[in-house]
Order: sequence, then structure tokens, then C-alpha cells
Amino acid sequence: MLRLPTLPSRLRCAVPSHHNPHAALRRRVDSRNQARRIPHYCVEKLFNEGKSEADVIAARPLKDLDAKWAASDDAAVAFTKMVYNSFKRS
Repeated sequence: MLRLPTLPSRLRCAVPSHHNPHAALRRRVDSRNQARRIPHYCVEKLFNEGKSEADVIAARPLKDLDAKWAASDDAAVAFTKMVYNSFKRS
């Protein structure tokens, strides 16, 4: 299983209650942060190892997340390509 860096305490969500209306918003922000960081982290590791785009796609570094985030297999591959190419631009 992939080991990811932990989020800072200010981004971890609190237990929602009627006394803390911002907890739900925090949980949503935390979820979006994870959705952005996890693919970045997984693909960056392969990019830094010198893997080509085809190697990264064949490795399927986001396979665990594809069922949750991708509508189809083609969408999952397209997303992986997009993340990989973002490193080429920077």
C-alpha cells in the first residue's frame, strides 16, 4: 500500500457537531486536498525516477483511486497523462 505524507493538523477535520459548523467545510477541503495531493505524489515519484509517460501509464500508480475518481478506464489513463505532463511543464 502506498504511504502518503500526513496532512498538517490545521487541515485535519474535526468531529462535526452543531457547535462547530465549519467542520463539514473543513472535511470537504481536506477531501479536495487529498484528491489533489495523492495523484501528484504518486506520479511525481515515478517521474523523478526517470520513467517515461508510457512506463507511468503501464505502472498504473493511481489504480487504487481509479474506481473512486475515474468514470472509465480511458478517463483514468487520461488523468494520469495529465498529471505526468504537468511535471514536464514545470
